[in-house]
Amino acid sequence: MVVARTAPPGTRTSQALTAFLVWGDQRGVTVMRHTSKRGLHGFSFGQIAFDRVRVQPSDVLGDVGQGFEVAQSSSILYGRPYHTALSLGLREAAVSLTTRYVSSRPRYQGTLADLSVIRERLGHMSARAITARILTYHAVDMLDRGLPCDDDLIAAKALGHDLASETGNDAPQLHAANGLAEDSPIQRIPKG
Repeated sequence: MVVARTAPPGTRTSQALTAFLVWGDQRGVTVMRHTSKRGLHGFSFGQIAFDRVRVQPSDVLGDVGQGFEVAQSSSILYGRPYHTALSLGLREAAVSLTTRYVSSRPRYQGTLADLSVIRERLGHMSARAITARILTYHAVDMLDRGLPCDDDLIAAKALGHDLASETGNDAPQLHAANGLAEDSPIQRIPKG
């Protein structure tokens, strides 16, 4: 989706933009080499160059002059569940990695996972993941069914990020010095 100014100068931005579908293999479209970024490897940044790209009237999303509204609604409506799911996945990865680590780390006659203080912290991490998952699934289910869900999506995103932040702080602490190694998978989990 491309949003471009289609109105003359002086037109308010909210009425000056139009959203279009532009295909990556379309004539005049060049997708520049993208670079990966640290941390979230499934997310990339790059540039797209346009050289006299033609779009058909059927490629307009919404109406001419409604591009701001189209972009805002799509980024908000679908951006919230995307970011919520992203933090949920990171949180679940942190719990999984940490559980695996403490379960394999020898301590006294057992492992770190046998210590009640460790089990309690893992329990809190798991409870956060479960809470966030329930709230996320509820909000996205409402979105899928076409029900009003702004408050639910906002709550799922906000609470999800808060809970992810807490888990992002707990996980490296339970890995201790081993979590500081650059090649440690826990390093890919953002800290609070």
